[in-house]
Amino acid sequence: MEAHDAKLGRGMALHQQGRLAAAEKLYREVLQQNPKRFDALYLLGIAALASNRPRRAVDLIDRSIRQNAAFPPAWCNRGLALAQLGRRAEALGSFDKAISLDPDLAEAWYNRGTALKDMAQPEDAIASFDRALAIRPGDAEAHNNRGLVLTGLRRHDEALADLDTAVALNPGLAQAHCNRGNALTGLKRPREALESFDRALALRPDLAEAWCNRGDALHELARPEDAQASFGEALALKPDLAEAHFGFSLTLLAMGFYEEGFRHHEWRKKRSRPDGDRSFPQPLWRGSQPIQGRTLFIHPELFLGDMINFCRYAVQAEARGATVVLAAQPSLHRLLTSLSPTIAIIGEADKPARFDFHCPLMSLPMVFGTTLGTVPAAVPYLRADADRVARWRDRLGRHGFKVGICWQGSAASVEMDRTFPVARFLEISRIPGVRLISLQTGGGSEQLTDLPVGMTVEAYDEAPGSMLRPFEDSAAIMANLDLIITADTAIAHLAGALGRPTWVALKQVPDWRWGLNGDATPWYPTARLFRQRVRNDWTHVFLEIRAALGETVGS
Repeated sequence: MEAHDAKLGRGMALHQQGRLAAAEKLYREVLQQNPKRFDALYLLGIAALASNRPRRAVDLIDRSIRQNAAFPPAWCNRGLALAQLGRRAEALGSFDKAISLDPDLAEAWYNRGTALKDMAQPEDAIASFDRALAIRPGDAEAHNNRGLVLTGLRRHDEALADLDTAVALNPGLAQAHCNRGNALTGLKRPREALESFDRALALRPDLAEAWCNRGDALHELARPEDAQASFGEALALKPDLAEAHFGFSLTLLAMGFYEEGFRHHEWRKKRSRPDGDRSFPQPLWRGSQPIQGRTLFIHPELFLGDMINFCRYAVQAEARGATVVLAAQPSLHRLLTSLSPTIAIIGEADKPARFDFHCPLMSLPMVFGTTLGTVPAAVPYLRADADRVARWRDRLGRHGFKVGICWQGSAASVEMDRTFPVARFLEISRIPGVRLISLQTGGGSEQLTDLPVGMTVEAYDEAPGSMLRPFEDSAAIMANLDLIITADTAIAHLAGALGRPTWVALKQVPDWRWGLNGDATPWYPTARLFRQRVRNDWTHVFLEIRAALGETVGS
């Protein structure tokens, strides 16, 4: 027995040195003499786990547990092996068993939290990390993973606190620096985020995720060429990293490299939160298959503005001889009937009874081989109903220079800093003869009850702030206006699709469709763009708009 103990001791020493093959040899020698010795079985299982053989590890640790089921670390490491095999629910059960045997086993609480994180149970994961940290406060990995979960919950301030602690406890933990950068990105502090990603890469130049996230930060800092290079490094290390392809696509598209950008954009379907990934038995239309006489089903992605922007491709498909069925958000149905009398419009979650091919909305530009010079830009491609236009003409009257304004889009647009307060229109409202007419509905409408002194905005909602105005009514109002001035919202896309004179106020690094420079976009020939000079500063944007409008109306 003592000889066996000594042999196991030598094996454990070799194991700690990373000499796994030599350690395993000694463990097997012990088992040859005593096949039921649980500690040798357990240690051999740990060696298998360390050498990335989780199936073998589960078998060996299970054999050790049959000899001694009261040993908590065996259950804990069994859980780790099961987690590596993707059997997370079973892994969670193993961690729970370890905790029932030893409630103070910090490693089991930590691993339980990691399993719950991977099972998309973030609140429970945080609770487990809390228990691990109560037992072992100096655990940098637990702080790191807790911060990662909090970032996913958009609790960025709390996440940053955890990640600051993680890097203080272990400055060499590259993943913590990377996750810290993500929290700073969530807090809209891209310059500091970039510094964290650079620290992570100084420690681990092969960390593809850090190169990817660094690319996102550089894009936001208006450094597109550097962002390109960073995404390129990420993909060289990990060619199937969907987030890197997606981030790369946004940079390429913003720079006007549409062909390459749209190809990378297809990776959005494989992101952790995928878009455009609905599957059907019918084949995906890639543009090369003959479509004449066939039925093409186009299904929606993302937001209302995206549908308004890309629904034009349904007409392109119809021109190739396809029968087109377009699924769309209900609020757009009436408006979209103006696309073509022969395009069928159905509910966004519906599908036709019969179709031959399908294509997600955002893949259509790639399918049609769109380049910067071949954007299908004939406007209007949507039209307001003539009777509604006449009714709104009577309601609005013909006097004054009528300017429709919109300052806030969806909650997502607010999160992306695309919006501004209605008070930004104050100086414009003072131009003689100019009438400001609200195109704002839903969130943001409440600002009309607290306008600056002397500012007037005409609002025509029957129930302000309660619901979105029907898009067909917004279109009819726009048909009676002299100009629309708007944030980057669905209203901007609607005005452009209607071919109305439109001025769009843009953040410094806007959505890719507006490009990075200039006052024009190929998507909407009647649009004029006004860009931030400094990140998050709308002052110069509205000074330029005020000056341009003054010239237009002669004031």
